[in-house]
Amino acid sequence: MAVTLISNTSFKGDVKSLPISSAPMPAAALLYADFINGLYIDRIGGTVSRTTDINSRINIFRGSHANYIDESGGLAEANNSICVIDRHPQTLAKLGLRTENRVTNYMASPLDFTASTWAKTGVSAAALNGYWYTLTELAGYSQHCLRDTTTQLSTSNANVISIFVKPGTADRIQLAAVGGGAGSYANFDLTRGAVVFTGTGLLSALIEPGHDNSWRCSIVLNNPPAATADFRVSFINSDNDVMTPEFTGTGRTLQVAIAQAERAMVVPTSPITFVTRSLDVTTLLPDIPAESKADFSLFISGTMPGSPRGDDGGNNLFTLYNATTSEFVSVGQGSRRGNYRYMPLMTHNIGGAFTPVGFTGKGYESFRQWPLLITVKGGTVKVMCNGADGVQTLMTNAVNGFEKILLGRGLDSALAATGVWGGCIAKLAFFDKALSDTEMVSQFSALY
Repeated sequence: MAVTLISNTSFKGDVKSLPISSAPMPAAALLYADFINGLYIDRIGGTVSRTTDINSRINIFRGSHANYIDESGGLAEANNSICVIDRHPQTLAKLGLRTENRVTNYMASPLDFTASTWAKTGVSAAALNGYWYTLTELAGYSQHCLRDTTTQLSTSNANVISIFVKPGTADRIQLAAVGGGAGSYANFDLTRGAVVFTGTGLLSALIEPGHDNSWRCSIVLNNPPAATADFRVSFINSDNDVMTPEFTGTGRTLQVAIAQAERAMVVPTSPITFVTRSLDVTTLLPDIPAESKADFSLFISGTMPGSPRGDDGGNNLFTLYNATTSEFVSVGQGSRRGNYRYMPLMTHNIGGAFTPVGFTGKGYESFRQWPLLITVKGGTVKVMCNGADGVQTLMTNAVNGFEKILLGRGLDSALAATGVWGGCIAKLAFFDKALSDTEMVSQFSALY
């Protein structure tokens, strides 16, 4: 593809100084994709091709809509099987191609806080724009809370309940799940963005940046004694207030939006404004060339989500998959409850066993880049993680090679999707010949 200049004056400079059509594709790479800047370059068939069309590089299937943060900081909605390029909830900087797990919101009325399913005790709720509602603390001595009394929890699993909150004249809030038993609550400071008190009945509590300059507050409880959540959003006066305190209201305000209840250990990366969001099934195009399936390198950089993922399936940035032999290697970070908690981890089924292999490198960091360079040659799989630990050998018996690159998800022993990344994929480069150790170091430095 040649550079075409359209001008009403002659170009006076040196044409050789202009960017070539393959810039900024790395030397010797077959394909380069920058999901933040929307640039995709390849030299397939010996001809350099550039495009801004993500669909020419990604095969995606998602059987539902998906929400994401748009350029104004609000929530937008992508149609079925449309790639989502998400943004940082505060800076609004593009993070890249988001990949996300299946999610079902079990909350009875997740969007309408004036609905009858939300009982009001000592508060009123009034609708604003963009999913937001103002909660106002009423006068009188009482509890001051919204109560969802219909949402059902799983009594044999972890449950996470979340809500988006903006401070008004009140700067603290409490989330509680009375159905979780005594101590199933947490207090949040909306000025500092901090969890300031956690009851003994919770597994964990979290506050993280949300859309529209909000905070997303969440609580996690495990195997609750009651199925009915009796979820409460309460005004409080101090950091260490007890569950649903009583006091005299003074008319303070807060804003709330999008309540969500999941039968899982982690709140979804982005909220959903409908019942169920399907899994993002995302595969890089084209497939690995047949002549390169056992002789290639892949650089990939992922933007980690705002809170740690790593549910029981882990948190996988990509999977190398051989559909012919049903063999795979999944690379990412370990599960929340595993031996490699949020740390670099490869899982594979090559050799007849589902095996985890840890390697060194940086673990989870909120909204930070996590770069990897992996090389496959002669059955040996090597990796560089973050560049600080050099080239590490992961396995030596991947002799059948790989045919596909699955983005943002792992596979389990039954070849089902698991351990979805939950963040974004920023950049990748595919080399149709394996890099040497020296070349890996050089390319890693250049690409990261």
